[in-house]
Amino acid sequence: MQKEMFLLLKETGFSSEREYNFISHYSGLFSRDLDSDLIKLVISSGANDNDGYVLTPAGFRDAQILWNELDQTHKMALLMVKEKYNRLTPDNLLD
Repeated sequence: MQKEMFLLLKETGFSSEREYNFISHYSGLFSRDLDSDLIKLVISSGANDNDGYVLTPAGFRDAQILWNELDQTHKMALLMVKEKYNRLTPDNLLD
């Protein structure tokens, strides 16, 4: 999730309500603020972290509401980043 957020912010130039400062960490980039937000998402039952982060039904409903509020430019940018990076293997991501 850390890598995905970093790539999303880098590739789209979007800003978030919260500034995520990424630092180099053992397994890649890491943001303490993003980690804190992810923990809050799990605590609020918006996601579970049993095997990575997965939205719960409640989290999916919230995400769908946010998606529907986005303008077409933001939707297209998000889809572009998802399409570009979801197909890459971990080795290709590091290249």
